[in-house]
Amino acid sequence: IDFVFYCLGKSKQFIETGASVGSSLVHVARSFPEITIYSCEPDREAFGFTEAKIANFKNVIFLKKTSPEFLYYIEKLDPEITRRDTTFWLDSHGMGFKWPLRDEVGYITTKFSSGYIFIDDFLVPNNPQFGYSKYDDQICSFEYIKNSLNENKKYNIYYPTYKTTPGHYDPLRGWILIEFGHNAELQ
Repeated sequence: IDFVFYCLGKSKQFIETGASVGSSLVHVARSFPEITIYSCEPDREAFGFTEAKIANFKNVIFLKKTSPEFLYYIEKLDPEITRRDTTFWLDSHGMGFKWPLRDEVGYITTKFSSGYIFIDDFLVPNNPQFGYSKYDDQICSFEYIKNSLNENKKYNIYYPTYKTTPGHYDPLRGWILIEFGHNAELQ
């Protein structure tokens, strides 16, 4: 969370795909009222639940769309969105459907000039303590998304390396941070 918040502090906006029940959306909206927050959730029940939770946040734009529809729509809603430094939280991958993750990564790294892409539930190489998502032949991993990255940009890749977190009782879940469009690595 500290690492995500560090990137949010350097960003002008937050874009999340797959809000589910809105836990991270509410946490970011409460912690960063000065930035615009965009999120989506296609599931009717989860959308309704989250919509009620965020009703009082003026800095949140929340849409009932799939993530690819959502990304295309918000660019039309605000054509300047792709020019602002952005922290992304990609979490629209789960069980029972073809993931939009490759499309999301390709769209973001082609359209946006700079940002920090966090992908949750990611396979962390050589660190088996982290769980990750998989479904059929899909493994949420760098191998799965690497061909989606815009080859005309440079990237810095970060993975977690901790073994446990204080007060963390659930199994650890992996993630990746893909930084792009910045001159220097994160400090």
